[in-house]
Amino acid sequence: CECHAGQKKCTCYRPGKRETWLFSRFSTGWSCGLHADWTELTNCVPSVVDSK
Repeated sequence: CECHAGQKKCTCYRPGKRETWLFSRFSTGWSCGLHADWTELTNCVPSVVDSK
């Protein structure tokens, strides 16, 4: 994936191609990722909520 500092969304390409995936955990722009597991959620959600 191509990610840039301060950007919530990354562009993720198919392996060996410049075609983007339909979606990935990094391409949604969601603060805690797509289908985050418990560890990711417990580390991510409190800081996201506190920042709002």
